[in-house]
Amino acid sequence: MKLHRPRQLAPEIVIRTSRYLDVSQSARVWLDRVDPKRRTKEDRTGWRFEGFYLRANDEHGVPFFIVFRYTREPGAGGGQWARTERLYPFDHG
Repeated sequence: MKLHRPRQLAPEIVIRTSRYLDVSQSARVWLDRVDPKRRTKEDRTGWRFEGFYLRANDEHGVPFFIVFRYTREPGAGGGQWARTERLYPFDHG
């Protein structure tokens, strides 16, 4: 894990595994532990970190999913990508 400091801390986490589905399905639990959110009225506030980047690589070092979030003003956002539909760690439409 790397901790970047654009203005505040922002972890970059890279996981390497051959258990693709297990890791993608547990990503929400990992992220809740690394970057928990306090109860606030806005989704952009209450996070431990300004942002995060989580990448899961297969045993050959090739990514099979990526998740990221950032909260720097004036905007905030995030996203995810997965190699296959089943490997998306969060619901998407």
